[in-house]
Amino acid sequence: MSLPLGASTLSTLILTLLTLSALPQLIHGVWQENVRPKLYVELGSEEILRFQGNDTTIDNFKLMLRDGHSLLIGARNIVYNLSISDLTEQQRLEWYSPEDDVKMCVVKGKDEEACQNYIRVLVLPSPGKLQVCGTNSFRPMCHLYQINANNYTLEMEKPGQAVCPYDPQHNSTAVFADNE
Repeated sequence: MSLPLGASTLSTLILTLLTLSALPQLIHGVWQENVRPKLYVELGSEEILRFQGNDTTIDNFKLMLRDGHSLLIGARNIVYNLSISDLTEQQRLEWYSPEDDVKMCVVKGKDEEACQNYIRVLVLPSPGKLQVCGTNSFRPMCHLYQINANNYTLEMEKPGQAVCPYDPQHNSTAVFADNE
């Protein structure tokens, strides 16, 4: 038995209205009223700790790794090592792309801003070691460093293809297992 054309439209309208009227109850049931923030800070408070990074250029922070009481932040040409307690810079690891790689990147049509070394992978493979991979002017590379009290000592360099993205705009995820 088929309904007249107007009855079908009316049935659809009634069903839609019933669904919409039940929606607030469904949403209310999902929303948690008693959730409190872990930290509350007044807007404009002077107690907020800030890390600005590089004052002359935008650093494009995309990567953080906690190492004990330190926070390692991958940026453009730099890995910052910050104190977790007050966000002060303890030391930094600077790794710029070689001039030949930058020139080749520009020749291939990329702008000089993109032809930098954007750090995209930070891994602590073992105690006292830090593996860093960067875009290196669209020619990904990885460095393995020995972490010393006052500096980082380069131990090994290897190609970063399939570990780190070529393009600084691309996101990536790295998993380190069995020293690979």
